[in-house]
Amino acid sequence: MPGDSAVRPTGGPTPSYEEGELPEPEAPAPPEGSDSGGMMRSSMIMAVGTMASRITGFARTIVLAAAIGTHLLGDAYHTAHTIPFILNDLLIGGLMASVVIPFLVKRRKRDADGGKATEDRLFTSMVLALLLVTTVAILAAEALIWLYGSRFTPCSSRRRSTWPASCSRRSSSWA
Repeated sequence: MPGDSAVRPTGGPTPSYEEGELPEPEAPAPPEGSDSGGMMRSSMIMAVGTMASRITGFARTIVLAAAIGTHLLGDAYHTAHTIPFILNDLLIGGLMASVVIPFLVKRRKRDADGGKATEDRLFTSMVLALLLVTTVAILAAEALIWLYGSRFTPCSSRRRSTWPASCSRRSSSWA
């Protein structure tokens, strides 16, 4: 019959359906070259990587505890290790994601030089700020140690601040 072909002429009337007779919509075909399981695969890769990172971090903590102990030397190492990472998380981690990156993207779009001058000025000011923060941290080292290592005794605090010298004296006295 003339109207039974699968291909309809483009200028013909649109078929009308009564209630309950609507055909099932066809699922759209995935675009060519797309991977239908890509999101699941990417999520699994991230989960495996995160788990491997957690396991190796736990192993690192166990090895450090076995090597330097959990008493004075371990506490001093932990305090000296924690302070720079806290400053990094507070200053660099949040600041970079929330302020600096959006600012640089906006400047790259709007500036005639693609934001190069802004990036240079920002880099120079960040190096100077890092130098200033480092100098203040060195000058305030004792206060920072007391802030993070408040349970140290005055004697252990003295040992912490003179740890390299006391280690060299101890090693020479052991010989």
